[in-house]
Amino acid sequence: MSGEPGRVLNIKEEIEKANSTAVERMMESEPHWVDMDIALKAIPGMKDKMLLHAGPPIEYERASGPLRGALIGAVIYEGWASSAEEADRLLRRGDIVIEPTHHHDSVGPMAGVISPSMPVYVLSDLRYGGKAYSNMNEGIGRVLRYGVYDPDVIERLRWMGQILYPVLRDAIRDMVREQGKGLNVKSLIAQALHM
Repeated sequence: MSGEPGRVLNIKEEIEKANSTAVERMMESEPHWVDMDIALKAIPGMKDKMLLHAGPPIEYERASGPLRGALIGAVIYEGWASSAEEADRLLRRGDIVIEPTHHHDSVGPMAGVISPSMPVYVLSDLRYGGKAYSNMNEGIGRVLRYGVYDPDVIERLRWMGQILYPVLRDAIRDMVREQGKGLNVKSLIAQALHM
């Protein structure tokens, strides 16, 4: 027992050092938007019949209403089911794997879900070399990230994938070709904060 106080102090120092290193890396990172691609091709470990979700690991049955709605909507978007009831059955049976986005170097907003055919942003940290992926923002109102999966939401997702995504992908790839590094995300955030 005499060694425990010192051990506690050492753990506290290790945690403080790790936190300091994490903050330093965040401040010194150089995140750049360098590409757009389809989730199945871009995201490490992404597979067909897999959905990535925001938040910690959770079974479908224990998921919140908005997350369940987003998962159902993604199943319909992918064409794996033609109705919410059919999508719900597939998810309950485990026919579709669900995993957290952060297990795949990705993020999703709110009850955000990334499915295999969705377009994703590809960001690269030019200082430390890490890569991260995120799905496109659907805008405001009735959106998948809030668990809404009505026909208008699915149609908007399809428009984003078929019309908007190729334009953005080509623009960012042209920028990378011409400038060599894509769009500086920190600079973009800083400018947005001053608006």
